[in-house]
Amino acid sequence: MSLKAKKKVAKADREWEIWENDAMVARLEKEWSAEARNTLWSTIHTVISTHQIKNALDVACGIGNDSVPIRLAGIDYTGVDRTEAMLRRARKKFPGIRVMTGDIYKLQFPDSAFDMVLCSDLLIHLPVFEEAVRELYRVTRKVLVLKLAYIWDQPTRVLITPKGTVINVQFNRSQVCETLYRVGFQKVESMALSETEIGSQANRDPRQVFVAVKR
Repeated sequence: MSLKAKKKVAKADREWEIWENDAMVARLEKEWSAEARNTLWSTIHTVISTHQIKNALDVACGIGNDSVPIRLAGIDYTGVDRTEAMLRRARKKFPGIRVMTGDIYKLQFPDSAFDMVLCSDLLIHLPVFEEAVRELYRVTRKVLVLKLAYIWDQPTRVLITPKGTVINVQFNRSQVCETLYRVGFQKVESMALSETEIGSQANRDPRQVFVAVKR
């Protein structure tokens, strides 16, 4: 990537205001069905039992769907999202759920605050990947569960509109693993989605769920 291209990527951001819309939230809720999250939820169950998880942070919790396997296991759950419309829906859908606004680049929690940190499909919207991963590492005590919807066999690339806003980030799986190790995680594994979950993503690498162990 040229220096000019790197500067363009560094300045890019997602048009977050489009998410502050109840109609958009309702549409996304239909897309984020439980059936499409079998591998992620199965991975969460395995991590909880393997690593003796007592509390968990869900970064970019959205409408709270991924709180289900965590709360059913009796784990203390906290969700953060930058979008109030998402949080309103989460509170309505799951009464009593603990969710709050938060910024992945500067989370409002102390170091190693959560046994498990979950981050599902947020980083595909962020052009500055490693900075976000370092903050996830900081608040993780034991293990990070990371899902990235766009994994392929080419070098990682950021798709940007002519206006300079991010469409999405397409990640190379090996580069993701290298980043997780570089920030300090000791062990990284990736899980493959089922054919049903992948759907029209036939040209992508199905190994989209990463488990990164800190200690």
